Amino acid sequence: MLLAWRALGEFDSLERAAELVTPERKVSPDPATAREMARRRPLVEQLHATLRVLEL
Repeated sequence: MLLAWRALGEFDSLERAAELVTPERKVSPDPATAREMARRRPLVEQLHATLRVLEL
Protein backbone atom coordinates (compact mmCIF):
# COMPACT_ATOMS: atom_id res chain seq x y z
CA MET A 1 0.00 0.00 0.00
CA LEU A 2 2.81 2.40 0.86
CA LEU A 3 4.53 1.69 -2.46
CA ALA A 4 1.28 2.44 -4.29
CA TRP A 5 0.82 5.72 -2.41
CA ARG A 6 4.41 6.63 -3.24
CA ALA A 7 3.81 5.82 -6.92
CA LEU A 8 0.73 8.03 -6.87
CA GLY A 9 2.73 10.89 -5.42
CA GLU A 10 1.12 10.88 -1.98
CA PHE A 11 4.60 10.77 -0.41
CA ASP A 12 7.81 12.33 -1.64
CA SER A 13 9.83 9.34 -0.42
CA LEU A 14 9.45 5.82 0.94
CA GLU A 15 11.18 6.96 4.12
CA ARG A 16 8.33 9.41 4.72
CA ALA A 17 5.76 6.69 4.05
CA ALA A 18 7.56 4.31 6.42
CA GLU A 19 7.14 6.81 9.25
CA LEU A 20 3.46 5.86 9.29
CA VAL A 21 4.22 2.23 10.13
CA THR A 22 4.98 1.10 13.65
CA PRO A 23 6.21 -2.52 13.74
CA GLU A 24 4.65 -4.55 16.53
CA ARG A 25 7.21 -7.34 16.43
CA LYS A 26 10.38 -8.42 14.68
CA VAL A 27 10.46 -11.69 12.75
CA SER A 28 13.70 -13.43 11.83
CA PRO A 29 13.92 -16.00 9.04
CA ASP A 30 14.16 -19.66 9.94
CA PRO A 31 17.61 -20.85 8.78
CA ALA A 32 16.38 -24.30 7.70
CA THR A 33 13.55 -22.81 5.64
CA ALA A 34 15.91 -20.27 4.07
CA ARG A 35 18.27 -23.08 3.01
CA GLU A 36 15.40 -25.06 1.50
CA MET A 37 14.11 -22.03 -0.42
CA ALA A 38 17.64 -21.35 -1.72
CA ARG A 39 17.89 -24.97 -2.84
CA ARG A 40 14.61 -24.69 -4.77
CA ARG A 41 15.28 -21.29 -6.33
CA PRO A 42 16.96 -22.60 -9.53
CA LEU A 43 13.90 -24.76 -10.23
CA VAL A 44 11.56 -21.82 -9.73
CA GLU A 45 13.68 -19.64 -12.02
CA GLN A 46 13.70 -22.36 -14.69
CA LEU A 47 9.93 -22.72 -14.43
CA HIS A 48 9.48 -18.96 -14.73
CA ALA A 49 11.70 -18.80 -17.81
CA THR A 50 9.84 -21.70 -19.44
CA LEU A 51 6.44 -20.16 -18.80
CA ARG A 52 7.63 -16.82 -20.14
CA VAL A 53 8.68 -18.48 -23.42
CA LEU A 54 5.33 -20.25 -23.67
CA GLU A 55 3.51 -16.93 -23.03
CA LEU A 56 0.76 -18.60 -21.03
